[in-house]
Amino acid sequence: MHSLAQLQKQQVGLRLPVYLIEQIDVIREEYNLTRTDIIIESIKYYLEKQETQKLDVELLLDK
Repeated sequence: MHSLAQLQKQQVGLRLPVYLIEQIDVIREEYNLTRTDIIIESIKYYLEKQETQKLDVELLLDK
């Protein structure tokens, strides 16, 4: 669980390739989300996946 301080948002400037913005906009319109919502969920998914892969590698190395 995250603390209130960790849940506060900070603005970040970001430049993305046009094709990614176009793909984000398709999803945004389809699911009635904001670009921010999609980018946040994408980053969270990526970080969780990286953590899982890291744990898998650590488990393999422990054998």
